[in-house]
Amino acid sequence: MMAPSPAAAEDKNHPSYWEGIGYGTCVKVEAPGTPYTLDAAPAGSAWSMLVVKAGSESSTNDPHAEYPNPVPGSYYHPSGKAISHIIKCSRGGSSGSTTTSTTAPDGCGTYTPRQLSANKASVEPGDSVTITGVAGGNDTLTFTIGGTGIATVTLGTVQTAPNGTFSFTAIIPDAYPAGSYKITVRSTTCPRTGTLTIVTQSVDRSGCGSGNPLTLVRGTGTSWKLITGTPPFNQAKSVTLTLTQRATGGVSYALGTGAWPSTGTRVVNVPANAPLDRYYLIQSGSQQGNNKPRTESCPIRVVDPPPPATTSIVPPATQPVVAAAAGGLLLLALRRRRIQGGLDAHRGSTSRRR
Repeated sequence: MMAPSPAAAEDKNHPSYWEGIGYGTCVKVEAPGTPYTLDAAPAGSAWSMLVVKAGSESSTNDPHAEYPNPVPGSYYHPSGKAISHIIKCSRGGSSGSTTTSTTAPDGCGTYTPRQLSANKASVEPGDSVTITGVAGGNDTLTFTIGGTGIATVTLGTVQTAPNGTFSFTAIIPDAYPAGSYKITVRSTTCPRTGTLTIVTQSVDRSGCGSGNPLTLVRGTGTSWKLITGTPPFNQAKSVTLTLTQRATGGVSYALGTGAWPSTGTRVVNVPANAPLDRYYLIQSGSQQGNNKPRTESCPIRVVDPPPPATTSIVPPATQPVVAAAAGGLLLLALRRRRIQGGLDAHRGSTSRRR
């Protein structure tokens, strides 16, 4: 057999490279299909390495994906591109033996959720951010956010596409103050994680007033305490409430115009078809003293109502059943009375004979 050239021995695209660093006997398969299905290892051996390549052999943008100690199954390139070739290596072993790894679960290899990116570098609390990336095909990913001095919150889960790509839109919790936080993407197939950093901005909520909610539920009414503000509103003048979407060209909803209520509280009704998004609730009126136009705006978020709670309800007894039960008790009482009357009569006759 001819020895491989020095160039081949240094090139990851050639089986000789992987044989040279100790992975046993390696073979290369061109255009194996996407996904590539790894079959069982030759009798008396076990797979030691699977190398998956996408793109041209000279491409540095599509690096080799390496899966040490792989098991039979489907494999994708993390880029989501079609697989151009694979190299699989096996080592000899006793007949029927299998190789397992305590550091990499079966089929995981060096897999991690990767190429993570967000559509925004910074967001406001309550804002949404869309995260994209690549993971395993048909994997379930869980997203959490956390940071120093604040509790970790689960943002949700997503199922990846067959080629491993995914897109997930998360809502940054309202309670998160301005700062830098890590979003962790965790695979449920393999105990691997990927992370990216998101920065939250401070939000001016001075126009919200004390005690008012930061979220409104669409399709429902919510008590809203009008803002007195500094400088104060002229409470003798009409006041208007408007819900305006913060997105460019967003929709607005008139929530009512009228006199300042004596309680200082109005019920605001969010339309059931309002998009789930960020809004400003804007209070407009006149300034006390000079009647100049006066506004306050509160950044809030519109959300869906929570799903109804499921409870187990035991149906009440129907009227006929209750009536039957009452009738049975009445018959029992009459029988007892007749029996008692018969005993009394018997005692009386015995006493007279004496």
